[in-house]
Parts: sequence; C-alpha cells; structure tokens
Amino acid sequence: AFACTTGSIAVGPVKLQEMVQSVKPGVPVRNPVDSAIDALAKLECSKVALLTPYVSEVNATLEDYFIDRGLELTSKAAFNLAGDPQIDLVDPECIVEAGFDVGSGDCDGLFVSCTGLRTAGIVQRLEDKLGKPVVTSNQALAWSTLRAAGIEDKIDGFGRLFHV
Repeated sequence: AFACTTGSIAVGPVKLQEMVQSVKPGVPVRNPVDSAIDALAKLECSKVALLTPYVSEVNATLEDYFIDRGLELTSKAAFNLAGDPQIDLVDPECIVEAGFDVGSGDCDGLFVSCTGLRTAGIVQRLEDKLGKPVVTSNQALAWSTLRAAGIEDKIDGFGRLFHV
C-alpha cells in the first residue's frame, strides 16, 4: 500500500507497481487514488463532491485524474494548504464542517482526499449527517488492501464502504 494520494498520480500507478514488484514480485499493489475510484464505483457514486487540503495546482491534477476516469465533480472545496505538517494538523471537526458544506449538494457521494488528513474517526458521522457515502483516501486504501488480501469482513463505524 502506497499511502499518498497525489503522490500516486505524480509517480503513476503503473510505475508504483513496477517499483514495488521489483522487490516483491507478484505482490498486489494499492494506492489511495485508484482505491478511491474503485470505492466510489463500488458505492455507485459517479457524481462526486471533492474536499482536499491541497493548493489549486495539486487540486487540478487530482480533478483531471478523476474526470479522466469518468467521474463528474459536482462541487469542490479545498483548505489550500501547502503540505505537511499543515495538512496533518487540520482539525477533524473542520473536515466534518467543510465536508458537509461541499457534499450537501447534488452528488452521489463525497471524496475527502489526502492520507495526511485525520478522517478515520469522522467518516461514519459525516456519512450519517450527509445521508450519502463518504470515501476518504485512508479508508479507501485500507478497504482496497484488505480486499486484495482476501479479507471481506464487514466493519462497523467506518462508513458504508466497509459493508460492500
């Protein structure tokens, strides 16, 4: 599991897989951005609201990646942070508030990007508040990695994704 959403795009999923498999041939490789796309598809979310901590240049790269894979971005919001450690320090309550604001509109679900954001403890609450699926980078990566390992357990408290 490579744990950087926009880094996955920058390096490229194929290159990441080649790098890992050069050391561990045949091992499944997962990254957060493709895991999120798979998760959104599994949850039948094609119209997606997007929340990121990134600056506009990074957001544009992520948005293009999603659009190129058939997702419609219905609304977007960003904290406009330059990087770590600022991203790591975003209060989870701010993520809930911003996620609710951006995800309340016409969308099938919300994607919260970045493995640096502390989202594990708020996914279920944000889903309950929005009434629609919420996918985060860390949650999608964990889900995808577990599924690649053959673990299909249903897990309560971390969003709908862990029940599909």
